[in-house]
Order: sequence, then C-alpha cells, then structure tokens
Amino acid sequence: MQITREKLPAILFFIVAEFMYSFELTYLRLPNIIYNVLLGITFLLFIASVVNSQWTVEEIIKVIIILVVGILVYFSSKESLYLTLIFSAIVMNNLSYKEASKTIFITRLITTMFIIFLSIIGLLPLNKMVVSKGIFGVATGYGLGYIHPNNLAQAIFVLCCLYLCINYDSLTFKKIMGIIVVDIINYGVTKSKTSCFILFFICLLLLLKRKSFIIKLFRKLSIPYLIIIGGVSILGPMLYTYSTGKIQSIMYVLNGYLNGRFVNASNMFLSFPITLFGKIINLDYLQRMYGYNVVDNGYVFLLFDYGIVGFTLIMFLYLYSIKKLIKKDLLVFLLVIIGFLSLAMMENVIRAMFMNFTMIFWYEFINSKSNYKKDI
Repeated sequence: MQITREKLPAILFFIVAEFMYSFELTYLRLPNIIYNVLLGITFLLFIASVVNSQWTVEEIIKVIIILVVGILVYFSSKESLYLTLIFSAIVMNNLSYKEASKTIFITRLITTMFIIFLSIIGLLPLNKMVVSKGIFGVATGYGLGYIHPNNLAQAIFVLCCLYLCINYDSLTFKKIMGIIVVDIINYGVTKSKTSCFILFFICLLLLLKRKSFIIKLFRKLSIPYLIIIGGVSILGPMLYTYSTGKIQSIMYVLNGYLNGRFVNASNMFLSFPITLFGKIINLDYLQRMYGYNVVDNGYVFLLFDYGIVGFTLIMFLYLYSIKKLIKKDLLVFLLVIIGFLSLAMMENVIRAMFMNFTMIFWYEFINSKSNYKKDI
C-alpha cells in the first residue's frame, strides 16, 4: 500500500479511531480524558481527509445529506458514535476498500492480541464464564480480557472478515480453510455459536462460489433477506410485548430459540420512547426494573439509540451499497456485510466502530463514479 499525502489523513483516521474503540468491550478501558483527546484527533483527521479529497457536485450533496442526519442524531442523542460511522464512509473517498481493510485489520490485530496477552499473563481476567444458551442448555467459554466470551468471539469474527476483505481478489482454498480453522478454535474457546456459524457459512459460500447457480440465487435473495431479518428484529420484540393469544405463544417459542433476545429487546419498548433522532438509552434503568440490562438485538438498539431517521439512513445505506456491490460482482464484500447484518439479529454489532467496520462500504452511496477504485 502506497501512502500518499491524500491517503495519509484517512489512514491515520482509521488507526486512531480503531485504537480508541478497541478497548470498549474489555476490562482495559481508556481514561475519559484520553478518549476525548483521541475523539478530537479523529475529527481533525476527518476534516483533513475531506480537504485533501476531490469531490464531484453530486458527491458533495450526498456527503452533506448524511452529515446533516449525523449531526441531528448527535444533538438529539449526545452520541458521537453515529458521526464516526458517517465519517468513516466519507474518508473512503481517499482509500480503496483493500487499503482501509488492511489499516483496520493491523490496528485491531495488535490491540486484540495485546488484550488476550494481558489476560494470559494475569493482568486482565481470563473471564471463565458459564453462558446460558437458552433451550440449548449452558456452555463454558472464556472472554480472555473481554467482558463476555461473545465479545471475544466477535473480535475474532471481525478480524477474519477483514482478512477476507483484504484478500477479496486473491482468496485461495488454503486461505479460506485457514479462516475455518481459526473459526473452530474461536468456538472452542468462546462457545459463541452465532458469530462462529456465520463466519463458517461465509467461508462455505466462498468455497462454493464456482457453483454459479448458488451465487446467482444468493445475489437475488440478498436484499429481500436483509429486509426480512431487519423487519423480524424490530417486529419480533414488538409482537412479544403487545400481542396476545396464538401470536404471543409463537413469539414466546421463538424467544426461547433466540436465548431470550425478544424479551430483552421488548423491555426497550416498554421503557423508552422511539424518537426521530435518538436518545442515549439508560441501561441502569433496565437493570433496576428488570434485573438485566443487556440488549443483544442490534436493530432495536439502533432504532432507540439513533432514532427513526438515523435507523432509516443506516438501513438505506446498507441496502444501496449492497445493490451496487452486487452489480460490481464484489462477492466477498457482499458476504461480509450480510454476515454482519445477520449477526446483528443476535448481537449489538451495528451501532459503533468497536465492532462494525462495514460502514466503509457506505461509500458506494457517496461515490458517483461507475468504476470501482482499485489499489495503486
């Protein structure tokens, strides 16, 4: 990767932002003063990247539209996470997807291995935990410095997806099988079914990519599938909360298969209003009222945290980007996005950079050029 004056602010933006958020779900948290300084630096790097970019009129209009929504969400929710997602898509004007993926991968690999190392030598908890699997019983997993084994599993999931994106044009059988081996080890340590299964399924489809009928079917069903899982994720907890009779009985059964995720998300509907531009959710209130404050449904958390407008913009950006990636035949990127959005049904992985990196593909909405930017 050749680092030019135009690329440097965008590369530094991702390095600083990823470092800042890498410790969010671990026992090693950055002091607020350091966090705020790094947040300020990311903003300055974003400005520098925008200034160093060449824009068409169409692109400027699109950037202004999503920035206005991001700013309105920020003033309503006092949440900077939404803006950093928007910033990440905009700075992609100076980088290719491979360059951004490589930058994020290296940064995350260093911080993830550092956290695991501190756990192994005893400076952070190994966090051995008996995790409920709903109707499937219980399992013992390790967080290795992360607050929950699922968080460690998701961190490894992210690294593997980034590796796939870096090698999107040179994936071999050997590389894909290497990811599968890492996935198996990940499950053995964390016992996290969802993220490990999704990664395995992504790899399986990549191994079958020469079976053209499977890939054609996948491309055709991608957008309907994502609309369905987004709808189920929102409507499921609502029906669990407000329905009666047979529908409620069905929701109760589904809730068991989803390890209680409907009931956890339904507490949000009972406790907080849905706003246009979002509000920070008081998880302490959920703890006091229901004795549990973890909401694993990413779509519901997205709706309450960023509001109807913020939620709608994110879903639009994903669907628009997916449509363009299908046309460009960029299958790896498509599979990774769908994997993340599928995981969001069970885990809160969309709303922030500390788990999500697929917002870089929102650049497909901003980009007015028909060709895909290759590496120099």
